[in-house]
Amino acid sequence: MPSPFLLWVNSRPLKPDDETWVKWYTTEHLPDLVSSRASSRAAFWQEVGFPKGKEVDSERKYLALYQSDFQEPLKSQEYEGIRKTSDLFKTGSKVIHENGEFDARNYGLVQAYDPKKQGEVASQYVLTVEMNPKDEDDFNAWYEEEHLDLLAKIPGYRRTLRYKVTELVEALTLTDPPRYLAVHEMDSLDGFMSEAGRKAVDTEWTKKVMQGSDAYVVRAFKLVKSASAQRRLSLVSGKPILD
Repeated sequence: MPSPFLLWVNSRPLKPDDETWVKWYTTEHLPDLVSSRASSRAAFWQEVGFPKGKEVDSERKYLALYQSDFQEPLKSQEYEGIRKTSDLFKTGSKVIHENGEFDARNYGLVQAYDPKKQGEVASQYVLTVEMNPKDEDDFNAWYEEEHLDLLAKIPGYRRTLRYKVTELVEALTLTDPPRYLAVHEMDSLDGFMSEAGRKAVDTEWTKKVMQGSDAYVVRAFKLVKSASAQRRLSLVSGKPILD
């Protein structure tokens, strides 16, 4: 079962090279957030071209997704205890936020669609879709009554988690994000080139929703590393406990 909140962090290194940036994220930062319990499940991704899945040279090509039981994980007591510097940064400051540029935002879970019961297993790819619909009721009905069922027919599709922006992260939100985010988990991006992939975006309702959205941002990412903590429910409160 996914956590109720998501911290989305898009980044690029400013001083370290890409290899050092990836090493810091995957060997220190992701494990720190999970072990501190600020995040129940975290994954680090690198952007690839869609739909061909080849590496791209985007401005901020790295994406970290942190599922959390906290609406604002970076303000939690758990986050306060993690490392804010790294010895991996050899040149200049060792302070994390002086070595990279971050675009971060907080989301609340709107819908978890898992028709194949894949559960909390990191997929090889995610397709993220950000939209700003003018008619939110129609937008949500489109997802729930048509679009997700069509996506599920695409070869390689695993599940979708849908979110809505809750709070922006002060000093770390570089853009004005669309309100809604869909994270489509995939074993491969090739299925979007199939007949089922074409049908999923070729309905009259889909065209209506697309035309009625002020924003439509589609990006694809390949998994680099994932980390997770065991979650169980307290018999007393019924709330999640991270072991």
